[in-house]
Amino acid sequence: MIETLSWYGIITLLGLLVLPLSFAIFRRLPDRGYTFSKPLGLLVVGIAAWWVGNLKLLPFVGSTIWLVVALVGLACYGLLLANRRLREEMLAWFRQPHNLWLIVAGELLFLAAFAFMVNFRSFLPDLNQSEKFFDLAFIQAIATSPTLPPPDPWYGGVPMNYYYGGQLLMAIICKLSGVEASTAYNIAMGLVFALATLGGFGIACNLVGLARGKNRVSIGAGLIGAAFLMILGNLLPLRQFLEHGLLPLGDRNFPFKVNWPASARMIYDPMPDGRMLDILTEYPIYSYLNGDLHAHLLDAPYVLLVLGYIVNIFSAPAKWALTRLDWRAVPRFLAAGLLIGAPFLINGGDFPTYLFLAVAVLGLAELRAGGKRLEMLVRWGVQVAGLGAAIWLVYLFYFTNFTGMLRAEPDPTYQNVPVVGYLSRFMGWINWPRTFLAEYVQMFGLFLLAILTFYALKLAELWREEKEEVAPLPTWANVLVKVAGLIFLAIGLLGLIPAYQAYSVHNLSLKSAIVPVIALSAAAWTLWPGAWQQLRSRPRLAMEAMYLIYFIPVGIWIHFELLGPVSILTYLSLRLFQREFRRSKESENWLARMDSLLMLFVALGGALILFCEVVYIKDIYANRFNTMFKFWYQVWVLNSLAGTYAAWRVLSWVREWQPGGAKSGLENHRQAQSSGERLGGLLPKPLLNFSFLGSQRRQLADGPDLDRDWSFSVSQPAGRYPPKPSRPAIKPVFAGAGSDEREESETAAKPRLWKGFWLAAMAALIFFAALLPTIAYYQGANYYQQRKGLDGEAWYARQFPAEYPAMVWLRNYTANNAERSGVVLEMNGINYTWADRISTFTGLPTVVGWPFHELQWRGYLDPLVIWNSWLDMSRIYETTDEAKAIQMLKEHNVRYVFVGQVENGTRSFYPDNHDLKHFSPEALAKFRDFMTPIYSDPQNNVYIYEFK
Repeated sequence: MIETLSWYGIITLLGLLVLPLSFAIFRRLPDRGYTFSKPLGLLVVGIAAWWVGNLKLLPFVGSTIWLVVALVGLACYGLLLANRRLREEMLAWFRQPHNLWLIVAGELLFLAAFAFMVNFRSFLPDLNQSEKFFDLAFIQAIATSPTLPPPDPWYGGVPMNYYYGGQLLMAIICKLSGVEASTAYNIAMGLVFALATLGGFGIACNLVGLARGKNRVSIGAGLIGAAFLMILGNLLPLRQFLEHGLLPLGDRNFPFKVNWPASARMIYDPMPDGRMLDILTEYPIYSYLNGDLHAHLLDAPYVLLVLGYIVNIFSAPAKWALTRLDWRAVPRFLAAGLLIGAPFLINGGDFPTYLFLAVAVLGLAELRAGGKRLEMLVRWGVQVAGLGAAIWLVYLFYFTNFTGMLRAEPDPTYQNVPVVGYLSRFMGWINWPRTFLAEYVQMFGLFLLAILTFYALKLAELWREEKEEVAPLPTWANVLVKVAGLIFLAIGLLGLIPAYQAYSVHNLSLKSAIVPVIALSAAAWTLWPGAWQQLRSRPRLAMEAMYLIYFIPVGIWIHFELLGPVSILTYLSLRLFQREFRRSKESENWLARMDSLLMLFVALGGALILFCEVVYIKDIYANRFNTMFKFWYQVWVLNSLAGTYAAWRVLSWVREWQPGGAKSGLENHRQAQSSGERLGGLLPKPLLNFSFLGSQRRQLADGPDLDRDWSFSVSQPAGRYPPKPSRPAIKPVFAGAGSDEREESETAAKPRLWKGFWLAAMAALIFFAALLPTIAYYQGANYYQQRKGLDGEAWYARQFPAEYPAMVWLRNYTANNAERSGVVLEMNGINYTWADRISTFTGLPTVVGWPFHELQWRGYLDPLVIWNSWLDMSRIYETTDEAKAIQMLKEHNVRYVFVGQVENGTRSFYPDNHDLKHFSPEALAKFRDFMTPIYSDPQNNVYIYEFK
């Protein structure tokens, strides 16, 4: 318990220390970065200590890092004392009651998330499966090393050639708290989960607060954002329910046994060599259940930190969205480089995506500010160049030590093709059947419902705006249209038969359903009264729909099911983005501005999905396993945030849709505003009075005055902006020859039907998405029956009782002592076993650890270099030739030789104890002839030898 409390106290302290810096950096957000202060504090202290360690100014130990903490606190509060304006803003912000409620809600959410995950890990603390050895090895190596750059524990102690920033930050808290890495690992799972949950809460809070044109957040929207991003799972339970039904009521696993690994391994690629390769598509709540403290998991709080900063940039009130060029530009550029460059150090696969998004948002902010094209381009170019230089400078030591992990091998098929031939050195082209639409919907269906509903409402607005006058069809043409509609209807109904047959054998795919989908859609447009005439009056929309729909059958034909649906979604995002961005530019409309940002998130997510369907990034695997793993995680983040915002927008429409339209626009405005504030801000004042059927429509109120940076004036109440005069009623979009009375009566019925259907569908999806973490965590923790504590190496003491004391002795002997550091020799083993347990739990580097991991991290090396070193580890133990053993030990710079239970043949790397090693007594005894035994247990034949 004391270890957990110490970590909670440290992260809280770091967040408080950097509050002034957070208020300065996130000056345009309603919460002024309060919800991002904890990860920001850890990042600032971590990078400062990292610089001190790399410059060799002081040893990289706990006392040095505490000194850095003190200096960071002095610098931040020195800034506060020196900057009167910042001091007044902070005092005014904390005096606002709604901000105090934000603090209470955020702190309670953080504490609840932290406690939940730490409690869960106390039932599954053992660090001996999956990638846990690798993750612990990196944390342990940094936590016990007194020098930087950190040594690779699995490759002879040379610097890590991997994005190790997340492990660095966790190791820094280990040094600050004095908690052993094997226990800290399980606490870190809770810490990272809580930081990411708070980050999702913060982004959703700020997005909705900005969209409402206020300087206050929406706590209700923040809670939904945290749930969508970090708490809810995908729709696997819904699929299980549809395919297998429920277990009996009395069954212990009622309603069903969740096959949670299948929720992230639902895609199987048929490879050209005949293998069926399962593709990993993790999402946050799955990652924590799996328990690997991997780079993508460690980066989640910092991805959200970057996204929060991007929202801050996008909210710029005028030119120079990042910073103006004056003497104050350097610290602002360095702060931007610190934040946006963090994913490069923590999880390199995230860095290009969010750097691209930041650069794009910078350009859009300058484009919205206006001016001559050359002037806008210069402003954008200067800021991008400054940002790039700042990232390079802040993370200089990583840039200079990191040599890349990709294998730059050209594909001879494309070597003579310009550009493509060059790209083929780093990317492979997918020429096998790809992801099914059902798998995509299972993963992102919850978010897609909110996003697509929001888009449908926006398209309905666009539908009215782009109407043109066209002559009515002659009678004979109307007859032909109806005949065509009947033909389409017949084709669609007949097509339902094979679709149902495919569903009955659990083989429903877009290919089996495409005929009824397209045919019945065409039948609806041709048979619905007046619909065809409405389509003719919108030629651009009709042409876009015609061209986009071609992607669906083409995608099926080339085994690319997502080509049509995702291309359509991406195109719609860009089309609607253009409209909303133009509106935000013309009228300084905050709602339109945030709407356009949502569409940018969805468009980027769609582009990433299509990228994963076309190419894969080359690494040790000649497939898209890692590509999908990295990029689908990013799509989850983007879609979950977009889905949160879209759900709030749809709920706003639902609340404001007053049946009958009897009240005036201002009365509806005030009533919805009052209702929204009573619900904690989730349902705010009306944003748009929208109706398919043409009831009175109100225009969006103007946003804040953007001639000033309004977010600095946190003490001023939000402005009140009167609605524009209401317009005359608009005729029904799908109207035939109905009267005004029919229109008025349908206005009351249709919204109720639409609202009820949407709320029921969203509630059902949320229910099934909540089932996965609820049931899977309960079943995965063995029904919470046996708490084991947080010691991640307790299993080691049980499995290797004779050698465990020797390992602990060696760790204590060498930890944070540069004079005693060195390479330790242990028996080699293969990946995903208990091999390399000594280097993993002591932090000392061994010759070669898990070989396939090193092959992946060091793609620039000839694989034979790694394999020969790995084989030498066994050769040293088995030879009886002392001269040969000494030669190989010196070749690999070995200082310690460990003879434990694996090396003496009493235990193996496997739980069932198969594949025991067998070395002759003479071979193991030779080390005492030329090395000094520093640990001896003759009874169990366990020894540690050192070159003196």
